[in-house]
Amino acid sequence: METFPDVAASEGKQLIEVTTDVRDVADPYLSWTKQYHGAAIASFMHLLDSRVSRVIIPSSYADDVHIQCGSHSRLDPLWSSSRLTFEHHKLGVDRVEKMRAVADNPNAMKHMRVCVENLEVYNCGKCEKSIRTMCNAAAAGVSDRLQALPPVTAADVLAMPLGKPTAVVYHVENLHHLRNLPSGQRRPDLEQAIEARLAEYERVAA
Repeated sequence: METFPDVAASEGKQLIEVTTDVRDVADPYLSWTKQYHGAAIASFMHLLDSRVSRVIIPSSYADDVHIQCGSHSRLDPLWSSSRLTFEHHKLGVDRVEKMRAVADNPNAMKHMRVCVENLEVYNCGKCEKSIRTMCNAAAAGVSDRLQALPPVTAADVLAMPLGKPTAVVYHVENLHHLRNLPSGQRRPDLEQAIEARLAEYERVAA
C-alpha cells in the first residue's frame, strides 16, 4: 500500500501530519464528538497558519439543527482569524451522498480509513463505524469500488455493535438510500437487517 505522502502527492497536495495527546488530556472531562473535536481541529490549524490559509471541516450531519456536536455549521466559521478561514462543508449532503461523490476517486476508495476501534489494522471491518461505512457504499451503489473495506452482508449488520445513539441518524440515512436504489440494485437483506438494528436502538433507548 502506498504511503500517505505518496497518495497526497498523486492528488497534488502536501501532507502535513499532526500528532497530539489532546484526547488523553481532555477525554476524561469532555466528549470528543459532542463538545470539542472542532475546537481541537481549529487549535491545530492555527499553529499552521503560516502555511495554511483555508481549512475545510467536513460536516458531521446533513442537518445539524438541534444537534449537539463539537463541529457545527454555526460554530466552525467562528474559529476564523485574519490569517485563517474555516469553512464548514456542507449541509444538505448526507454520508451516502458523500460516498457517491468520492466513488470515482481511486485513492479515496482504496485508502478511506474510518475504523477507530482497532488501530492495529487499517479498517477492522467489524466495528459499528466500519460496517455502517460498508452500508454507505452499498446504499450509494458503489460497493464494488470500495477497496478499503469488504462488501457488507446482512450478517455483518446483525452482528454489529450498536455504537453510540448519535449513530442512529447514519443508519436511517443508509436505509433511506437503500430503499431508493433501482430495483436491480436493491438489497432487501440489508434493509431488513438495518431495520432490525434500528428497532434494537429504540428498545435500548426506551
